[in-house]
Amino acid sequence: MRIKFAVLRHLTSCLLFITVLTSPLSHAQEAIELLEQADSLRVMDRQASLALLKKASRFTLSDSEQDYLDYLHAFHVAMNSDISKAAKLLEPITIRHDSGRLALRSRATLLSLYAGLKEWEKGVLLVEELVEIQSRSPRDSDWFTARIGQVFFFLHLELFNDALQLIMDARSYPEPMPDVLNCRFTTYEFTAKKGLNPSDIDDRWLDTLQKQCDALQPSVYTIDYLVTWSDLLNSRQDYKATVAFVESHQSKVKKLDYFHLWAALQNHYALALFSLQRYDQAELIVDDLLANPVLTDYLQGYIKASLLKSELAKRQQQYAQAYHWLRIVSDLRHQEQKSAMAKQLAVAQAEFSLAASERAMQSLGKQNALLERELLVSHQRMLNTYLVAVLSVSLIMLLLVTLYRHKQQRKTLVKMANTDALTGLHNRRCFTERVTAYLANPDHAETCSMILMDLDNLKWVNDGFGHQSGDWVLQNVSNVILELRTPQVLSVARIGGEEIAIFLVSTNASQAEEFAWLISQHLSMISTKKQLDGRVISASYGVCDSNSAGRSLTSMLNAADVAMYQAKRAGKKQVVVYQPAPEFII
Repeated sequence: MRIKFAVLRHLTSCLLFITVLTSPLSHAQEAIELLEQADSLRVMDRQASLALLKKASRFTLSDSEQDYLDYLHAFHVAMNSDISKAAKLLEPITIRHDSGRLALRSRATLLSLYAGLKEWEKGVLLVEELVEIQSRSPRDSDWFTARIGQVFFFLHLELFNDALQLIMDARSYPEPMPDVLNCRFTTYEFTAKKGLNPSDIDDRWLDTLQKQCDALQPSVYTIDYLVTWSDLLNSRQDYKATVAFVESHQSKVKKLDYFHLWAALQNHYALALFSLQRYDQAELIVDDLLANPVLTDYLQGYIKASLLKSELAKRQQQYAQAYHWLRIVSDLRHQEQKSAMAKQLAVAQAEFSLAASERAMQSLGKQNALLERELLVSHQRMLNTYLVAVLSVSLIMLLLVTLYRHKQQRKTLVKMANTDALTGLHNRRCFTERVTAYLANPDHAETCSMILMDLDNLKWVNDGFGHQSGDWVLQNVSNVILELRTPQVLSVARIGGEEIAIFLVSTNASQAEEFAWLISQHLSMISTKKQLDGRVISASYGVCDSNSAGRSLTSMLNAADVAMYQAKRAGKKQVVVYQPAPEFII
């Protein structure tokens, strides 16, 4: 009995020890799973996502996991209309991450927040960061999400042609795009074309959007087009169509519990009802929006609702109420423009209007006429101030966009000057400058090497299959070399019709020879069944290093050229290392 009890106690101790060892691992895994689940639900079920984040925050998280949690938390803060707070939460995350998934996603979200905050200068700088990170990132769903952020920012700058170019570029890649992102790209394409020429938009666009978006699970992204479409219908003054469209979709928007989308759709709905003289229904909707405290954080929605409330009051000859709401609109627009002078003017107008209202109330017979005149004067002043502010903002935006385009054009010109147009490799001039500068630097005393490769039978390919096939061979060979490129490769250049030079630092002839054979092996694996009837692509390679050829570009190219021609004479598809001629003592 004692032996049995001792064995049982030993087994219990072992189980407890194993539990202690594995518990941290299981907890860490559980925290990661909670974050992933919260991420997948953030645009479909906000409350469930927030609950999962709260649960994950109780675990001990690594720095990257904590940043992931903070990113998701900032996203929810933004969707709750507090975009200024969300931006402050995201900015430190972008500083800590300059590559990877979180670097792309945090910047894409922050870019959309800068658009909402009208932080155009910050946004332009962030676009440059995002483009640089995308250039070294795989084209996966996070890459496409980052592109969505750029398109969204350009749409807010009203650079519709640039936004369309980004969309077309994203769709030109062969990588598959998730259905939700495809829906978002189509929605933004519709928005851009609507901004360029609304008359080009017909009902076929709605059919396309509904086929791509309505089949997906409803989320903040898949219903975004509903707001833009209802706005388009109102701009066409097709108010009956607006009412029918909103009534058929508003329950879907309501269930998602994202107030700013709901408020935008309801504003369009109320405007259509007002235009159809269904004033009571319009007023119920506007009153419901204005009674919601969240609306004060959604500036555009608050302005639209307040304007419509002013029009409803004026129609009922309630001029005091009309003036009250118009004054609120004036204050909000000045707040939107972030102008201290405009704010002071709004206060002065408010004080004047209050004094005028008090005087008018002393005489019931004069009230309507007095407030009517004050309403017109205030409206004209507000319009004048608004136009001045819009012109100022437009000039600033134009300057920023011009600077941005100038910088991009300069980058493009530099790239064109240094790049071979067909292959994307460096051209001979760029190769010469880089290698010469490296060799002339006294700090670079280590051994360096040169590979000169000449494609075998390229003239035969051009004659037998056409120059397009020859160009295809050059492009595929260049892609292989670029994919195999290591930090030791200082420059790869097309220096002749079918000759490619590779300069490697901190590398001797033996190591360069291995790299040449690696290139040769990958060239033989290129599928040529369609273009060359399956004929294998090959090249002849000449290799030398600075120990055998000397430390000058001319001597190394000459040595590699001698070795390359030896490889040609040896039957092609060979790698020959340069051997200097022996010196004889006479």
